[in-house]
Amino acid sequence: MQRPTGRIAQFWVTINGITQPIDQWRYGIHDSDPARFGSLKANKPFTYQAIHAELIHNGLSVETIPPEFYFWPTADEREEGVNMIFREVPVRMGFRK
Repeated sequence: MQRPTGRIAQFWVTINGITQPIDQWRYGIHDSDPARFGSLKANKPFTYQAIHAELIHNGLSVETIPPEFYFWPTADEREEGVNMIFREVPVRMGFRK
C-alpha cells in the first residue's frame, strides 16, 4: 500500500487582464512563486477547464484542485483595480509503500 510522504509542493496560477472582459483574460501555471519574477507568462486563454486540465496533466488529483471560484478575482481585487492575480495551489506529493 502506498502512503503520502507528506511533502508539500505547490503550483501557482497567475491570471492576467482581469480588468478586461473575461474573453481577454490569460493564465499561466508556475511551479515556483511567480511574485519573484519580473516578467510572468500568463498567455493562455483563461477557462477553468483549461486550468483544471493542465493541473491534472502536472500530476494533481481531481480532489486537490480548488473549485472554479477560487481562480476568480475577489471583490477587493476588483475594487482595487488589480490587473493580475496569483493563486497558490498547494499539493501533497510523493508516495511510499
